[in-house]
Formats: sequence, C-alpha cells, structure tokens
Amino acid sequence: MGTADLMDYVWKYKLTIKSIISKKLQNWDWQPWESVITKQNKHLINPEGLDLLNKMLVYDWEKWIAPQEALKHEYFKPVVEFKEKEQAK
Repeated sequence: MGTADLMDYVWKYKLTIKSIISKKLQNWDWQPWESVITKQNKHLINPEGLDLLNKMLVYDWEKWIAPQEALKHEYFKPVVEFKEKEQAK
C-alpha cells in the first residue's frame, strides 16, 4: 500500500504515530497487486479480483468501496448469476 499513502492518511486526519513505530517505518513504494502474480499462482487470480482488492485495501476509510458496492462488483457476477438461476427453478 506504500508509505506515502500511509503518511497522507495520517496527515489528512491529523493522526500521530508513536515515535517507536515511526522510527521503524521504512519508505516503501506502492506496489500493484499484479506484482504478486507468479507462474505458480497465475491460475488463481483474475482481473476482477485484483480490482476489488484495490478498492478494498486502502488506508483511507473514505476511499473504501462500500460493502453494498462491493457485492455489486463484477467479481461477484458468477455468484449472482448462480443465485438467480437457483431462484428461477
């Protein structure tokens, strides 16, 4: 998620970080979730899942995707379609 995003969050909400923790913080650049994809796990990952992760895993709660919106996300489309088929029976 990156140190810069963390610090933006801390400054935005006028939070404080204890000095013992602050001293241990390193300057990490934000890394896209795609950077964790390897040949071994590529078959387990899809673009919709990564998009949902990007919308859920952010420091600032005002930028989080709302649970209602998350359930409408494209990632859950197969689940919704299955449920609709089951209800139509």
